[in-house]
Amino acid sequence: MAPGAIYESNGKRIFVLPGVPMEMKGIFTEEIEPEFLTAGSAATVRELRFTFAVEARFYPLMRELEETFPDVSVGSYPNFETKELVIRVVGLDPRKVDEALEVIRRRAPV
Repeated sequence: MAPGAIYESNGKRIFVLPGVPMEMKGIFTEEIEPEFLTAGSAATVRELRFTFAVEARFYPLMRELEETFPDVSVGSYPNFETKELVIRVVGLDPRKVDEALEVIRRRAPV
């Protein structure tokens, strides 16, 4: 299994996970989620799925959302077999997660 890493700076954490979907999912669900996302409140997770979407076209919007919603995490997860791209939004405040998701719905570059 490829390793992951956690970097901390100014009270913020950056998680670096392998690009292999099964390895990334294992590290996330077994290590990161229980330790960092379940303390106190449960995280709200929302997903949008796009077929035949180009992942790179979402990067500018995702970076913008990270600045606009600093307490919300936005990730992209391509599945090359199904030709599907999942955009996942995670955060502790359901309203912020839903706001970020709505921005993606309105401005998705597809």
